[in-house]
Amino acid sequence: MGNNYWNQQQNGNSPSQDNQAPRSGNLLRDYHQQQRPGIQQHSPAQQYSPGPMPPTQGPPSYSPVSPMPPTPTTPRQGQPPEQNGWPSPQSWPSAGRQQGWVSNTVQMVRRWSAGRVPVVPPVDQNPLVLYRPTIPSQPLRSKPWKRSRTVRIAMHMKHRRTRLQQARPKVKIIVSSILIALLLLLVISTSSASAFAYKYYQDQLPRLQGLANQQIEQTTRIYDRNGNLLYEAYNQQQGGGRRTAVSYDYLPEVLKNAQIAAEDKTFWTNSGVDPQGILRAATQYGQMGSVQSGGSTITQQVIKNLTGDTSQTLNRKIAEATLAIGLTQQYSKTKILEMYFNISPYGAQNLGVEAAVEDYFHLASHCDSHFNCVPAVYYLNCDAAHIKQCDPAHCDTSKYCDPLLGLARASLLAGMPQSPSTYDPTFGTVDPATGQKFYLERQQYVLDQMLQLGMQVNGLGPLTQDMVNQTEALTAKMKFSPYNHAYYHGSQHFVQWVIQQLEVQLGARTFLTGGFNIRTTIDYNLEAYVEKAVHRHLDEPEYQKLIGGYGPLNIANNVNDAAVVVMDAKTGEVLAMDGSANYNSSDRRVSGNINMATHGRQPGSAMKPIV
Repeated sequence: MGNNYWNQQQNGNSPSQDNQAPRSGNLLRDYHQQQRPGIQQHSPAQQYSPGPMPPTQGPPSYSPVSPMPPTPTTPRQGQPPEQNGWPSPQSWPSAGRQQGWVSNTVQMVRRWSAGRVPVVPPVDQNPLVLYRPTIPSQPLRSKPWKRSRTVRIAMHMKHRRTRLQQARPKVKIIVSSILIALLLLLVISTSSASAFAYKYYQDQLPRLQGLANQQIEQTTRIYDRNGNLLYEAYNQQQGGGRRTAVSYDYLPEVLKNAQIAAEDKTFWTNSGVDPQGILRAATQYGQMGSVQSGGSTITQQVIKNLTGDTSQTLNRKIAEATLAIGLTQQYSKTKILEMYFNISPYGAQNLGVEAAVEDYFHLASHCDSHFNCVPAVYYLNCDAAHIKQCDPAHCDTSKYCDPLLGLARASLLAGMPQSPSTYDPTFGTVDPATGQKFYLERQQYVLDQMLQLGMQVNGLGPLTQDMVNQTEALTAKMKFSPYNHAYYHGSQHFVQWVIQQLEVQLGARTFLTGGFNIRTTIDYNLEAYVEKAVHRHLDEPEYQKLIGGYGPLNIANNVNDAAVVVMDAKTGEVLAMDGSANYNSSDRRVSGNINMATHGRQPGSAMKPIV
């Protein structure tokens, strides 16, 4: 079979080309000659379109290799019709037509694929960019690579933080559990301690009420009918002393400030105890090995003085603190401070500030006919020699009122309760150098505390260092003497006679500690006149009409003693009584302490007719 066969028309309608000369040269150079004039050429869009093609007037193209039968067509004019609708048989191409078999092959392929839609892949419009088809995304497999040292360190730190964060919840749980356990333990301990403290307080409450109602020992005073003091009776045994209670209103402001500065700076604000003061005292004790300052408040000192318990034990401190809190809840601060000044010891058997003022500064209280007395401490700024002319309420205008003198006395008194026997100013009479040193150093401490707190002094203003120096110099010049328990204004026999009767009626202890003010019927002026008359009649020359001489009787007639009683015959009041020539005489012929006026003796015969 030659290639010229494929150059023949597959349709009988095509003109015969048997007589044409054989072709040579390029296989595709005469490709344009293969187009038949009877075949309608379609555009590329129509050629590859899958839609139906419009009918043509010429015979349809037919491919001998197509599996489909040829479509019947209408024969052209002048062309014989086909028989039975089939095309006329074609003869086998001759050898001359086999030369263009390659071009015919191409033409056959074109015809065979003309009715099919080619699968054309999408082409990128930008031919300069390498086209890569879209590939579905797949999980990337981890590929090991070698990181830099910085990256490895950063990753290591990150992983470490991650591990710590993962482990942190466990630590938080442990810490939270411990905190909850500690909190529960604290709550249980606090509740138990509160319950115990409440029970302990309830147990101490009757004791507190007993202390509040306790009658403190006070001095009993005996006066004449005109209000002149004759004698002071007090308990002279161990632990006893002189005491006169005073009201808070009569306490000078400078004395209250000095005492608070020395003993309890937080007195007006604390609850009866000062935790900071206790901690400070404990710290100083631990550092120095000895007591440097007290941790007790003024309220605690009141409890200690009322109970009389000075033992250095923990139980005593706990009970003292409990009672101090209870006392603060039941009484005002002013009342507690008043109690402090009335029961604190000030040395030399002076219990309370009133007794100390009377003893150390020789000040005296002033009472009216109804025994409404103004205590001596009220005149703390006044000179003892002109106390009646002094007006402490108007110290800035009073001639005999000295605020600096009051500051010196107040600062000296405020330092004594801490150690009464050590800071007793009368101790200087035994050893002047040592005794004065102690109480002056203590006074300096009190003044320094007042200066640090910026306290005011009535009549002087804010305390300054210059005032402190003047106060210390003034105190150094003061003279002190021990208390002299003596009878004032004589009348010793009468006073003893009154005491005997009162002890029978009241009891000896009640009389000594009851703080009674007793007014008697005796007249001090008449008593003084009687005592002088007895002395003159016995010891001085005087004409004696019965014996006809001038005596004196104690020498001329051996008359050494005498007794006198002056009475009001209408009322029976004793106006004067002299039981001996001299109460203080130790002469056996006199026996001065024996009251011959009240001593039972048989009268002489001269009295029998009268009786």
